[in-house]
Amino acid sequence: MPSQTTQSVRPPAIAGTFYPADATALTNMVNQHLAEARPTRLSPKALIAPHAGLIYSGPVAGTATVRTPTSRQAVATSTAYSRKINGSL
Repeated sequence: MPSQTTQSVRPPAIAGTFYPADATALTNMVNQHLAEARPTRLSPKALIAPHAGLIYSGPVAGTATVRTPTSRQAVATSTAYSRKINGSL
């Protein structure tokens, strides 16, 4: 018997504002930030990266991503831009 689960995904609230609305343009922008990041020999145990809109913090986030080793654990925090989410501050 097939599962009866339903997933819903909220449409992007600010697409085209702080990041491209077009998926291909967004992918290209992210790939560009990752490609321009300079790796280092440092191996941080933790990382806090900014979230200020991809057009503002993309280069820093790209560098942080390249400099951080792959991990099995990640914690992401965010805000709800257009509506209150239960449990959010």
